[in-house]
Amino acid sequence: MTEPTDDMMARAALARERVRNEPADEALAAGRVVVDVRQPEEFAADHLDGAVNIPLGELADRAGELGDPGTGVVTYCNGGNRGALGADTLGRLGWTDVVNLDGGLRGVRAQEG
Repeated sequence: MTEPTDDMMARAALARERVRNEPADEALAAGRVVVDVRQPEEFAADHLDGAVNIPLGELADRAGELGDPGTGVVTYCNGGNRGALGADTLGRLGWTDVVNLDGGLRGVRAQEG
């Protein structure tokens, strides 16, 4: 798992203010492309069904894999920081319907019981 740095936490806090954060029932019910921005080994250990794995550090270069900027996208990570950074990245690249999964994968798994 990627350990957050102080700089990453500060950037994530700013990103959370700029992006929409939605709970899983809203974010995942909207028919958006689901993007897991964690590292491949994290994705291999557990991920949401149907999610595609594009690590945060590769997202700007690989955003075209998601379709055109009008495509709805939900980003997530384990707890929400990298997901917020991913949503912010896509927004800056022109994506218009991007949300961050509030609580990340950990939040979804907690709701499942």
